[in-house]
Amino acid sequence: MNAKINHYQLNHVPAGLGFEPIHINADLQDDAVYVGDDALQQFTAHSLADLTSASLMNRVDTKYIVPTRLLSHLLDCLQTDYSILEIDKRRIFGYETYYYDTPNNTHYLAHHNGRVNRFKIRKRNYLDSGTSYLEVKFKDKRKRTIKTRVTWDGVGLELSASAIEFLHECGVSNPECLRVVQAGRYKRIAFANEQKGERITVDTAVSFTDVRSGQEYSLGDWCIVEVKQGTSNRDSIFFDWAKSHQIRKLSFSKYCMGVYFTGDASLKRNSFHPTARRINAIYRKKTCSAIEALNIQAMELN
Repeated sequence: MNAKINHYQLNHVPAGLGFEPIHINADLQDDAVYVGDDALQQFTAHSLADLTSASLMNRVDTKYIVPTRLLSHLLDCLQTDYSILEIDKRRIFGYETYYYDTPNNTHYLAHHNGRVNRFKIRKRNYLDSGTSYLEVKFKDKRKRTIKTRVTWDGVGLELSASAIEFLHECGVSNPECLRVVQAGRYKRIAFANEQKGERITVDTAVSFTDVRSGQEYSLGDWCIVEVKQGTSNRDSIFFDWAKSHQIRKLSFSKYCMGVYFTGDASLKRNSFHPTARRINAIYRKKTCSAIEALNIQAMELN
């Protein structure tokens, strides 16, 4: 029986979803399933300075959601072709990200409506190093992701005058109107194949918080795997592994899915329903199994 069933909270149903999503308090994220440190130590290590062709600030992204129970199998697959990022003897890193949007949710809706040449604006805190950056991700009409960033120089979460100027230079419209909408937290493991110019990131313990309402959501037993390449190339061992486990790629934006699950219920959500159904399916199955186990236990006690 899953001991975490007592922490599950059933919340409101986003319009058209068809069943109740299960939300988990973000404070529980450290209870999520992690891979053992011994497994990570089997990889050859690299530093950020070692990456040249695999730095990939201009790239093609392919994303997957993968059950955490398969992570050990995935690591076995990657070990021969990839090295792992290590900084100060750490191989798992904490990230905290704050996303900015306009009062009219311009950037969320641009993604929802499939607009090309769209932006994501965020403050990212690298928790282990104590560094912070203002980052802009631009998705162009060729579906390439172009990432630009500067060192954070604001106070708290307020955008400074130089930050506003930077956003103007990046082509962001009306950056003066931006305000913090959402916080995201997760643990990241980063792999690279310098020869192929390819990186793979694995994000676990992913949680979202709407900064206005305080509503929280955790991906729980899912992790996000992202393949980052200079040019789209299916000659990657990860793609073969995903196919063998019947795991399909999907469109997944942490910001947009965070808004989907924790944001204003009146916002358009239709485009993100398929992803939400895939996320919730495993929770629904696990919850039903756990409830059945509790019922059986109660019957035995009676």
